[in-house]
Amino acid sequence: MIESFRLPFTFEIADLLSDLENFAGAEWLPHFNTSYYEGDWDGLALRAPGGKLGSIYPGSISQKEFADTPWMPHFRSVEKILETFQCSITSVRFLRLKRGSAIREHSDNALSFEDGEVRLHIPVITNDVIEFKSNGRRLLMKEGECWYINAGLPHSVENNSEIDRIHLVIDCKVNDWLKSFFPNEPEIVKNGLSSIRSEKDRENMIIALRSIGTPAALKIIDDLLHRELTNG
Repeated sequence: MIESFRLPFTFEIADLLSDLENFAGAEWLPHFNTSYYEGDWDGLALRAPGGKLGSIYPGSISQKEFADTPWMPHFRSVEKILETFQCSITSVRFLRLKRGSAIREHSDNALSFEDGEVRLHIPVITNDVIEFKSNGRRLLMKEGECWYINAGLPHSVENNSEIDRIHLVIDCKVNDWLKSFFPNEPEIVKNGLSSIRSEKDRENMIIALRSIGTPAALKIIDDLLHRELTNG
């Protein structure tokens, strides 16, 4: 099971910030799971079931009728990002956690790579003070990076910073294209360990295994840290 993983995409956020600043045509909607958070957590739906504006509820993989909302044309920056993903895209939202607010630990049902649907986070406004934890492990996600978060595992966020955190959150259905970017722990172990010849090789392997985050992967990391490199 993959807990979290940084995909090999990095997006420029300047256009996203510009579109957000220029778009004043809608009110952000409070998040529907009111028992999950303290403070202010709201969102702006760009793609939703039926293309409806009245809710930021992302729907589920079983729903067939996902469509752009009337707000999508105001965000050409988001449309360009979505062109990267050669898979079926369901929900697209901006989610904002205002300063001093927190999302309590919770999990979302049937929302993981193994279940056939992934939730991707692209931080737009964030900093290192904000704590995002997945399955008890803190993730440091930088602006413009693209991260898969296994939402079926317990996760939480605390924004004790002086800024409002904003993520672009995209839900996609898993297909062969998307699978090609995700690590496969057995394959990494089978094909990768024997190829380690340098500190850089070992560093890259540790990054890949840490992204997987399973107990077995973390055990391999520990072994790698105490393993002598093979010469030539």
